[in-house]
Amino acid sequence: MQAVGWVKCVAGRILALAAVIVGVTALGAATPAEAAIYAIPAPAFVKQCPCGPGTDVTATETRGTIALQNGGPAQFFAAVPFAGSGQVCGFTMIYRDINAAERLTATLLRKTFTVGGYIYDIPVTMAQAVSANGVTNSVRSVSATTIPSPAINTTTGFYYVRIDMQNINMDLLGVQIDIRSAC
Repeated sequence: MQAVGWVKCVAGRILALAAVIVGVTALGAATPAEAAIYAIPAPAFVKQCPCGPGTDVTATETRGTIALQNGGPAQFFAAVPFAGSGQVCGFTMIYRDINAAERLTATLLRKTFTVGGYIYDIPVTMAQAVSANGVTNSVRSVSATTIPSPAINTTTGFYYVRIDMQNINMDLLGVQIDIRSAC
């Protein structure tokens, strides 16, 4: 009788341990791949000039957006502080464009380097999002249709986003970059 009780106790513990192992394994399988959304708000972008011949382009931040107040074109830049490696799986610009004549463009760039190498190599375009056709006086989003150069390597490159604003009536809210270990 004691042997039967002991066997039942051991069998119960083995079943409980098996259930824990199966549960942990299932939980691990259900965990999504590492992913992050890097969100860069419009006020983080800095205008760089020269902005065009004979122009004194000004831009303002209004309630979390940036827009040109006079003239154009102008370029704005923001650093992307990627941590480690991975792949860019998505690149989206959040904006408002009520100017049907020109486009608002966001470009994700990688400036690669080699110590001892040439400093002025052209940055690699990783992804680009361009405002859609039509005039809509509301928040819109547009995503890059392709990402020709998705790999991130922070040991041999720096990453930044360039915004090209052509004229007034364009407002940037920010960009979102979807990073994953694999797309």
